[in-house]
Amino acid sequence: MAEPAVTLVGRRSEIRRILDVIEAERGESRILLLLGEAGTGKTRLVAAATDHARGGGWVVLACQGSEAESQQSFASLHQLLLPVLPEAGTLAEHLRGALESAVGIAPVGGQPDPMLLRVAVLTLLTGVSRRRPVLLVVDDVQHSDRDSLDVLGFVARRIAAEDVSVLLTSRGQTPPEGVAGDLPTLLLGPLSEQAAADLVDAQPHPPTGRTRIDLLQQAGGNPLAIIELCRAAKMGGTGALPDGGLPRTERIQQMYAARLHGLPEITQRLILYAAASEYEDLATIMAAAGAGQDIAVWAPAEAAGLVTVADGRVAFRHPLARAGSYHGAPAYLRQRAHRDLAAALTADPARRAWHLAAACLGQDESVAAALEDTAELAERRGGFFAAARALERSAECSPAARDRARRYAKALRAANNAGDPSWVRELYGKVTALTHDPDVLGLAACGAGMALSLFGHQREAFQVLLGALEPKSPKHGTTALALTAVLQGVAFQSGLPEVRGG
Repeated sequence: MAEPAVTLVGRRSEIRRILDVIEAERGESRILLLLGEAGTGKTRLVAAATDHARGGGWVVLACQGSEAESQQSFASLHQLLLPVLPEAGTLAEHLRGALESAVGIAPVGGQPDPMLLRVAVLTLLTGVSRRRPVLLVVDDVQHSDRDSLDVLGFVARRIAAEDVSVLLTSRGQTPPEGVAGDLPTLLLGPLSEQAAADLVDAQPHPPTGRTRIDLLQQAGGNPLAIIELCRAAKMGGTGALPDGGLPRTERIQQMYAARLHGLPEITQRLILYAAASEYEDLATIMAAAGAGQDIAVWAPAEAAGLVTVADGRVAFRHPLARAGSYHGAPAYLRQRAHRDLAAALTADPARRAWHLAAACLGQDESVAAALEDTAELAERRGGFFAAARALERSAECSPAARDRARRYAKALRAANNAGDPSWVRELYGKVTALTHDPDVLGLAACGAGMALSLFGHQREAFQVLLGALEPKSPKHGTTALALTAVLQGVAFQSGLPEVRGG
């Protein structure tokens, strides 16, 4: 097997492990999850692997998990499949319609069927892989939206027989929510002492003497910390190194934030707006910030190693650079940035709604209504996780208790459709604490009863459903009919004599 073109200091064995997995024979496990704290080099390892795959003629489909897009239905799926979406025309009409509706390139029609979308993606990737091997890459999967992860999980469990490999990365030491806990993993630890020293020596201006010793001690073998501490030491010597008592991730974030102070005011403003938006296009960010059209204002931030500006977009050098730029700003400036971005996004109701929500400190009915509207659009596309989260946030922003209860009940229904029983249970508790309206309680009880039954709590499910019918049943016949149907299903499935007798 050929070595990749890029060799990372101290990561030779990790690169070989990644290549062994993605180039395994069909039928063998060809999926790997890279775990590790921020700065351990997950993204660099993925870049080395993807460069190697492209050099071998593979089709590489990659996406970057985004905290700002994590509430948008199928955002990661759209980014991942964008290069091959034109091939959706080869799919059967019902599969093509499901895929194109989900990613927003075709109108939504009819009741969404999650299985159709999953099969459409599986069929599309299978077709591509029969011409050239495919590598699917999801970096920072902890920030991918749950609807996309649901589809990708389905595909990953069924693609082993095809020429498709899957490479995921996530911050932390365990798989994040939405990712199967039994995936093969590779945990990236710190560099060895020798490798850490070699990386220091590889920097443009490596420190010496006491500064070098302090730097290596503070970095603790974290590659990004070594690189950024070397940059800090070059700019200000030993006194420029951040407090060694802080957790390493916070120290790196602090170093990025410190670079903002020497930038021109307009550049600092643009960096904050870019951090608040993360994946908005360059024109939207500059319009929201009132910065005109001269992109030369970004040059100081590029020179400081915070961002790159290309192809009409702004990309932060590292997620911690974005976090440092955002959280280093005062709260009132962050709020203003979200409001200005919302005002600039009139053509994108979903993004606009979430920026309004980020700027909302208490309750605001207009924000709650905007979130409810975007939830309905997500649900029509089959994005049940995104719909449930938007409705939950909509309830939190609702000034009136009856509206909070109604929206929590709608969120519960969407969470039930998403298959998250524990979330349903939590939302049901919020509904019952807010209202005695039998119709709202009936709607919530339907979802909670089904979720509790699926979770193995048959008696509790039965009591919840029966309690919504007695002593005061819902006024609307459809709600009462739905409750009765779910109650009968739970009674039959439980097999419990006392429940069946009820």
